[in-house]
Amino acid sequence: LRGYVRICAPYQRVDTARNRIVAAFMELVTRDDATLIMLDCDHAHPQDIVIQLAGYPQEIGVVGALYFRRGPPFDPLFFVRHGEALRGPAEYERGVLYEVDAVATGAIAIKRWVFSRLLESGASLPFFRYEYKEGDAYWSMTEDIYFAERCEKAGIRHYCDTGIITPHIHQTLITADNWERYKEEHPEIIEKSVLLQSE
Repeated sequence: LRGYVRICAPYQRVDTARNRIVAAFMELVTRDDATLIMLDCDHAHPQDIVIQLAGYPQEIGVVGALYFRRGPPFDPLFFVRHGEALRGPAEYERGVLYEVDAVATGAIAIKRWVFSRLLESGASLPFFRYEYKEGDAYWSMTEDIYFAERCEKAGIRHYCDTGIITPHIHQTLITADNWERYKEEHPEIIEKSVLLQSE
């Protein structure tokens, strides 16, 4: 369909699955502008999400859809560097393509040139890995943050398109309403967030 090829992975640890999918993708295609789209199964993805995520220009190497943490504080899962730590936004505008330091990988598009540049810059494999280490108490080092840090060192920016929303599936669908309600009930969370500027 539309020139897309599907890469399937059996159930396994998510960082292992991502790395195996990347390896298959790198063998399957050679064009730098080819796009790998990863869609996690715990989301209610829009029907046209593949078309939307595949539509960015060549220079945008990593772009993710907007979604929210499955549990409190239900915050939007894209981040900018604030000193030594990554912080999520206190507020954001809908329909904006934000340039960020990290974006969650539940619905993400990555151009092939990103993986090539990571290798050329000396980034070690794997590209995705859980890091079980002491860190900022507000964050756990998941495979998406690990990938973002490798990209940051190689000068590869990430983006989040707040016009593409893919609700996280939990006991209910987790949306912006959960985040707004949590902020009202816990105003102290704003101190752990950053204010974004849109152009």
